[in-house]
Amino acid sequence: MFDIIPNPYSGYSAISARKMLEIAIMYGDVITVSKIPKKRIITFNNNYTPKDIITSMFENKTRKLILENTSSFIRDRIIIERLLES
Repeated sequence: MFDIIPNPYSGYSAISARKMLEIAIMYGDVITVSKIPKKRIITFNNNYTPKDIITSMFENKTRKLILENTSSFIRDRIIIERLLES
């Protein structure tokens, strides 16, 4: 089982349940789900221009946007890679 947690770079990281338990045992602290900070999911749609997407990333301090009503996403790294391919 895996979980997705916010990381210090305004993105998300995957972590296994086993690793979470190991860390909790090491520090002797158990955190409840309600204490985990919630971060709103930022979305975009097919009408967004590249400029709109980048602006939204800056305004929301995130490196990833989710395409509305899908599981698809775009990250800043994908944008940079495509720019370098040109």
